[in-house]
Amino acid sequence: MIVNNRKSALIKATNTNVCKLWALLRKTDNWGSKYSKFNSCGNVDDVNNYFTLVVCDSTYSRQAALSELHSQLNADDANPAVKADYADFEIMVILSKVTKTATGCDDIPWWVYNECATELYYALSKLINFSINEGVVPRMWKPAIITHVPKTASISSVSDLRPISVTPVISRIVERLVVRDYLIPNVSQENLIDQYAYKG
Repeated sequence: MIVNNRKSALIKATNTNVCKLWALLRKTDNWGSKYSKFNSCGNVDDVNNYFTLVVCDSTYSRQAALSELHSQLNADDANPAVKADYADFEIMVILSKVTKTATGCDDIPWWVYNECATELYYALSKLINFSINEGVVPRMWKPAIITHVPKTASISSVSDLRPISVTPVISRIVERLVVRDYLIPNVSQENLIDQYAYKG
């Protein structure tokens, strides 16, 4: 690959000097213009405050949610309580099929689950079953790394940014299990016809 820097000198970047390649790319005008577009959005606090406003429900009441859940569970037509009983072997297979994906804030990369499935499956199967059956999400599964991605080519305000949340890999594994085994079977197909997330 040939990169033209600001001095118009051609420098060859090969596979052996990737660091040099990125250094040269950062010096180009195109690289700088990508980041200058964010200047009109304000500072980091402005972006954080906007994302917080978007994802938070000002009318949310924990007590009201618990009361509604209690009434639904005690209704005459209530479904039986969820009973997760994932076998150790099933969890091992799921872990061994984890493919390359972004690492969450726990800093445990995807390949740890993939390559160490036979060492991790027993403990994780117990943890996953316990979490689903007790309705308790471990604290370390909840935080997310939020990256702002432009929704439009020209960014003029924070509303032109979309927050992409990356939770820990294990959190996403369990989310897919819950959606596949407990959510999808209880939602009518007509409501799923135009939905794509976690369908596979």
